[in-house]
Amino acid sequence: MESAEMYGDVTGCVDVIVCQEQLILQDYLDSFVNSADSTFGCLLVSGKVAVATTKWWDLTGQEMYLLSLLARVLPPGSSKDIPVYLPHGSPNVPHRLLNFQLIQGVEVCVLCGPTPSLTEVETELLDRYWRPAMEPLRACLRIHLRGFPSNITVHIGVLGLIIINVELHKCLGTVHPLSSEESQKQGKSLSIARRRDILRSFYQSVTGTVFPPTPGTTPPEVVENGHGDGLASESPVEPHTEFVHSALDTYVIGEDHKCYATREGPYQIYVLFSKDVPKYALRSISMTTLTALTKDKLF
Repeated sequence: MESAEMYGDVTGCVDVIVCQEQLILQDYLDSFVNSADSTFGCLLVSGKVAVATTKWWDLTGQEMYLLSLLARVLPPGSSKDIPVYLPHGSPNVPHRLLNFQLIQGVEVCVLCGPTPSLTEVETELLDRYWRPAMEPLRACLRIHLRGFPSNITVHIGVLGLIIINVELHKCLGTVHPLSSEESQKQGKSLSIARRRDILRSFYQSVTGTVFPPTPGTTPPEVVENGHGDGLASESPVEPHTEFVHSALDTYVIGEDHKCYATREGPYQIYVLFSKDVPKYALRSISMTTLTALTKDKLF
């Protein structure tokens, strides 16, 4: 299975996937987590959060990202019990992260205290709560590269996008926004690796300069500054001080692509376009895409 790209290391937010099965999977997750005597749990699809409990969303963006990253880098296995420290919520007292693989590419995580044991959850709860959910889990896994449902359409000129919910510290990123049929109609286009590089570079060039940095987040790739205090190193550019007004939109025109970013309410969207999309259409396509992905409060 091809791995989905991640953007939490640059955004400081947790990578998420939006699927049509969210409501039913939320019910399964809440019931499972409550039976494990916890209020903190999430379902990971290809390393991205598909659904999570209310308390899980109360964690900081950095904590959610680091927990998801830990789950991705653990050695393969059906179940794991790992002590973890939360940088903000519990820096001195460890919690236990219970991690269970439900099917290949799909894991459920629970943060808990000394009880219950890993064996208790695995033998008494796992099969009871998740066996009936196999079909919605597989359906969610099928869109892991695209990251959002097939019934949400985007303009054929969109090559990739990052959407951030700054209030909930979520980010949805993809360089596979089109169906396979639409991708074929696109003809010759940028490689997947180049799309990813351009999109990440565009985000990094905009946030903290044109747009204010996402509140309450620290990109995890720079959590050490050499002083041992776990804080990010200072940027050589003073963030968000170059403008006398608060910018809402920005764009870049390259030889083989165009990029556009805009923000509205709690959302920011960064879109990579094919070079053939006219400049005057960039904003309207970006706003239409943002509306399509946020109107039903899926993200």
